[in-house]
Amino acid sequence: MRGPKFDSSEDGKDALATVHGISRASIDKLFDKTDEVAPKLLEEYGVEEEVDIDVVREYLKIACCEDIAWMTDQGVWDGDEDVERIVTEMDECAEANTKMMVGRVASRHRDMMRLSGAIMQETFSSK
Repeated sequence: MRGPKFDSSEDGKDALATVHGISRASIDKLFDKTDEVAPKLLEEYGVEEEVDIDVVREYLKIACCEDIAWMTDQGVWDGDEDVERIVTEMDECAEANTKMMVGRVASRHRDMMRLSGAIMQETFSSK
């Protein structure tokens, strides 16, 4: 994947705050929203009994941080305003806004790979 890779959501949060100037309050809102939508994502794809919700939450946060850092580096995003927009979009359509994030980190943990596989299977079987 393009852009930086973070080892933890805290590393991502620190980089967004110190390097990219995004407020920790905005990042905390994003993390809270990620915690909220993760169980819905597992339920949507029927893997709630197969994967660890805490793993999914952590890797979704990491993926969000990586994507925000890359988009900010590219000059596409404008910091806090765009982070707030992502939080709003997750309210409106959590599934669409998290599927890409799952793909970004799928290869880093078996639970994320399982979730990614379920998403791909559902995507291709419905066509």
